[in-house]
Amino acid sequence: MPPPIVHTVYHPGAEGPLPTVIAIHGHGANGFDLLGLAPYIAQGRVLTLCPEASYVLQPGLLSFTWFDTVPPQQRSEREFERLPPEAETHADREALDALRMLVQHGSDDPMINVDRARDSRERLVALGVTPVYHEYAMAHEIRPESLSDLNGWLEEVLDLAPAHQPER
Repeated sequence: MPPPIVHTVYHPGAEGPLPTVIAIHGHGANGFDLLGLAPYIAQGRVLTLCPEASYVLQPGLLSFTWFDTVPPQQRSEREFERLPPEAETHADREALDALRMLVQHGSDDPMINVDRARDSRERLVALGVTPVYHEYAMAHEIRPESLSDLNGWLEEVLDLAPAHQPER
């Protein structure tokens, strides 16, 4: 079994934990799917964790999803621990109020309907989290606009200096 997928960064002079991004892959992909973006997320100035979904879509292939699609449920051997269902009722509302969160989704995503992202936003709001929410005219993909918005959001939230852009 391969080790958990983690991209680490060297941060000279940093004190305390590194800022961390948890990159959740899409339906039918795997933990490696987003790992290639790690150097581009805040120009590699954050720790990027890429967990793998727990349901196997196609046995024998690295193809997973985050929700049960058809019985019998087939769990990935590399599944990460999940929080108990009671986590929502026992959540620290004060801590959640201070949590900064970004949700992005494609309005034309044929694999995961945009309504799921909208529902996630509403559930977060019900918990006391006010996420920054963006929909993009894109399918099941990551476009430069969404990556740029992510980087801008990270720079603001983590108080990072804007990333240096190479001259052309």
